[in-house]
Amino acid sequence: MMVLIFALLFSESAFSQPNLGAENLNAEKWEARQNLYDLEFQRRLDANFDPKLIHQQNRQVIQQIESLEGVGQNPNRVSALSTKELRKLFNYATHHPVAGLQALKKYDPTGEIGFCFGRALFLHLELLRRGVAKESIKKVFAVGEMLEVDPVTQNAITWQFHVATAVLGKDGKWWVLDPSYGLMDLREWYRYMKAMAVSHRMSLFSTPLSKIGPSAWEYNIQPGGLFDPYYQKYFQDLFASFKKTPVTKDYRKSNAAKSCQLAVTSK
Repeated sequence: MMVLIFALLFSESAFSQPNLGAENLNAEKWEARQNLYDLEFQRRLDANFDPKLIHQQNRQVIQQIESLEGVGQNPNRVSALSTKELRKLFNYATHHPVAGLQALKKYDPTGEIGFCFGRALFLHLELLRRGVAKESIKKVFAVGEMLEVDPVTQNAITWQFHVATAVLGKDGKWWVLDPSYGLMDLREWYRYMKAMAVSHRMSLFSTPLSKIGPSAWEYNIQPGGLFDPYYQKYFQDLFASFKKTPVTKDYRKSNAAKSCQLAVTSK
């Protein structure tokens, strides 16, 4: 499994020199390269800046995710996780030596990066590593001006996006694994993000798993990509941790694969 993950990460297709010709891009790569800031602004224009209409657009995104399109088609991988598995994985990510929040002191001492996109990348790859089908994993972006008050300093903190990785649970819900704010189902996570959005105007997007940021492309190590010095070797250390840390739990070793597949396809 480890060989498969790194073949995926470091293959020519994943890290080749970007080609600006749209005719040379497959559909997934084209979608990954869309600028979500531009799409978010267009949504606001289309909705005439009405928060209620923007909310309706976001609900359509959630409904599309919940339609379970493509889920359960891979008989060799697990389609969903139990509550116990979700909690254990969330705790593992929260305390990971690179992806965990405590590591921000090393990689982001000034607090300007945040690395929510790094934690989302980590959980995407960790889920694949543990045998979860890619169709049961989603990358969700909340894009728009958001504001939060630091409980310690009482200073207002603003940012323009947040991203996290979601996975299908055995209960049929999509669960967002977000070390920044907690383990919560997709609808609850969306409400949490919406509550922090200035004027409640925030757009929700579901993107290809390989998209790293709102205006960034798919995972790559080109100049300005994952291995850029700006990130203080965060991603180099993260990938190294995969190599030296064995998979703590391969979900396919239980009967979960069969039972989850039946639960999904029976809907």
